[in-house]
Amino acid sequence: MHGLPIVNMDRGKSAIELIKCAGYDYITPGNHDFNYGKDRLFELSKSANLGEHTLKFLSSNIFENGKKVFDSNDIKEIDGIKIGFFGLSTQETKSKTGFKNVEGLEFKNPIESATEQVNELKGKGANVIVAICHIGTNSLSKPNSIDIANEVQGIDLIIDGHSHTKFENGKQVGDTLIVSAGQYLENIGEIKLTLDTNDVENIKIENKSVRLIGKEEALKYKLDSAVSKKG
Repeated sequence: MHGLPIVNMDRGKSAIELIKCAGYDYITPGNHDFNYGKDRLFELSKSANLGEHTLKFLSSNIFENGKKVFDSNDIKEIDGIKIGFFGLSTQETKSKTGFKNVEGLEFKNPIESATEQVNELKGKGANVIVAICHIGTNSLSKPNSIDIANEVQGIDLIIDGHSHTKFENGKQVGDTLIVSAGQYLENIGEIKLTLDTNDVENIKIENKSVRLIGKEEALKYKLDSAVSKKG
């Protein structure tokens, strides 16, 4: 939600709109999502959950005054299969955004939070558990997503970010598959899970080519009013 002029102009609003247009159901905030300050991110999270297609912010390890500031988890039931999702944000946020942006927030240990979330989602009947993480796999980040996969039993899939890592075919750690699609929309990740009513039979990653439109084609589209005013 930060970094490109189009999203900086309206402090993240356009990013939320684009993410919703792409059809995403969940997002986990990372360090740069706090660059406009925590209050702005809270505003964006509320607006994202409105409208015909909702986008829910998930993070189970960010606290303020002893209370979680985002929803921890959610369950989607598809064809009788309950898929549980939970979010984890990096503890490095306090040092990788301005201190004032996260003043008063506590980023708790993601391994402890992940353990709690797996137990809670299993208690709700989840057949599959997916962690949406802005943690990364950098060896200097401790704990990182590899540590979480090693330490926490019951996570089937970790969809990861933060370290900008590109795993062509994912990284298998025990019973957990970690996937990460790199950075800056250079890649798009697609995961297919094959399930029965009790367990995950197979997780498949498909390598495909997609085409981004070029400059000439982009110029055929009408300029957004917010952008034209800035121009």
